[in-house]
Parts: sequence; structure tokens; C-alpha cells
Amino acid sequence: GHLISVKVINNQVVKKGDLLAEMDPTPYQLKLNVEKSTLRQQTASFEILKTKLAMAQKQLVSTQTKFKIAQEQSARYKKLAKDGAVSRQEYEDKLDVLESARNKLTAAKEECVYWQDSQAVQSTVIEATKAKVALAEYFLKQTKIHAPADGYVVNINVRPGDFAAKGQPMFSILDNREWWVKANYKEYLVSMLKPGQTVWVHTDLYPFRLYK
Repeated sequence: GHLISVKVINNQVVKKGDLLAEMDPTPYQLKLNVEKSTLRQQTASFEILKTKLAMAQKQLVSTQTKFKIAQEQSARYKKLAKDGAVSRQEYEDKLDVLESARNKLTAAKEECVYWQDSQAVQSTVIEATKAKVALAEYFLKQTKIHAPADGYVVNINVRPGDFAAKGQPMFSILDNREWWVKANYKEYLVSMLKPGQTVWVHTDLYPFRLYK
């Protein structure tokens, strides 16, 4: 993204967590807004599916009751028809009612399964969108660049308005918690070096200062 500010200069001492630079957060904020809006819509759809499932389950209970009544009536009319108390047609009418009730019960069960499956799918979609929201929040947070450790800022090669590309270093932090010196010695001097021996070091940055 484009840098909108650089808060430090070369050789500046910083503490861990200090703000070093900021990138334009606008595209990342917009992306987050879109994902949050999508999540709200999907959540609202999930609530609608819950309502439809509840209605389907309520309808299933009612259909099961009607089917049970139709079973009882058909069994009673079967006995009555056998005894000649009702006509064959009246018995067959009850069988038709039973068949209709059975078909409605099957449909009610299938509808419940449909809304349950739809709710499960929507739940998966919501979880995926939540992950996208979390990722968008992470990228938005990365537009503020903070010092990872105490140290000195060196090699600044960016300024406000520059485009910060992925993998392109903008500056370096010299961690001042640990220092080491890389030195090349003549072979004949190596035998004179002992563990724990005091050394004096000077650097090109501070040529007139010696470090013990």
C-alpha cells in the first residue's frame, strides 16, 4: 500500500511497539466493511432459515397428529365395514384420507430435512465469512507498522507517498538487546586470544569512540 507517514528518522532510538510508519488504510477498511456487511446478510439469512425450520417442525407435529388420527379411523372403519356397519365406499374414503395424510407426512419430513440442510450449509458459509473478516482485520492492523523490539532505526529508504511492496524492506531495526562483533584475525594472532579476554571495538559510524 501507499505510505501516508513515516514517524522515524535514521539512527532514532525506538522502543518495542513504537509506531514507525503508516500505510493508507482505506482499501483495507473498505474490504473489511464489505466482509462485515456480507456477514450481517448471511447471519440474517441464517435467522430466517431457523424460523422456517421451526415452522416446518411445527407443521410436522401437526401432520403427524393428523396421520395418527387417519390411521385410527381407517382401522376403525375397516372393522365396521367388516361388520357391515358402514359401506365399502365409506371405508375406502377413509383409506384415501389415510394415504393423503401419509403423503403429507412424508412431505413434511422432507421439508424439515431441507431446512436443516440449508441451515447447516449457511452455517458453513458464515464460518468462512468470519474467517474473511478476521483476515481483513489483520491486514487493516498491518497498515500501522510498529517496532518489533527495542533498538535503532537504520537504512530508511522510504518516504510518505511511496508504495510499500510486499517483501520490500523499508528500514531496519538494530536490536540493542544483544550485540556481537564479527572480526577477522591474522592466523598468528589467534593463539593470543583467550576466552573472556577484554576487547576494544570502534565503528565507522563513531570512529572516535571506543567500546569496551
